Amino acid sequence: MNRVQLLSLVVVAFTFAVIVFGGYVSAIGAGLGCPDWPLCHGQVVPDFSDPFVLIEWTHRTLAATLGVLVVLLVTLAWLHQREPEADATTRIHRRKVALLATAGLFLLLVQVALGGVTVLSSLHAAVVAIHLGVAMSFFGLMLLVARETFEEPAPEPAVPPPLPEEEPEEVAA
Repeated sequence: MNRVQLLSLVVVAFTFAVIVFGGYVSAIGAGLGCPDWPLCHGQVVPDFSDPFVLIEWTHRTLAATLGVLVVLLVTLAWLHQREPEADATTRIHRRKVALLATAGLFLLLVQVALGGVTVLSSLHAAVVAIHLGVAMSFFGLMLLVARETFEEPAPEPAVPPPLPEEEPEEVAA
């Protein structure tokens, strides 16, 4: 397993964890534990005497960590597609993986902005639903990226194999 494959699996698992934790935040009503954005009570690290603050801040921190992982995945994917030992077909496939990962990064940026709008709208139901929908779309895209990293085409043969010679047909007399 190469680094891109491994990191893509880590990103998928981490994305799932962030979505599940976000559901927990919503289910217990901790979504406004940090009523401002991007800070939490005007601080990077707030007072955690209120458990809802700790829970919402943890969700944001997990999401920020996911962002770092995705930036790393995009960087590795672009570097991987440029490796000189790969043949043209493999490089094209790896470029596709890098483009999909890059699309995921842009979708994650939209998701981050929606997270801010979710808080600033005081958890308006439509915004919360869109936030979840984009999260699921991002998760699906990261699943596709991970799958594609394991679907690399077989290398092209250096020399095409010789064609089999045909046996002459016997003529019955």
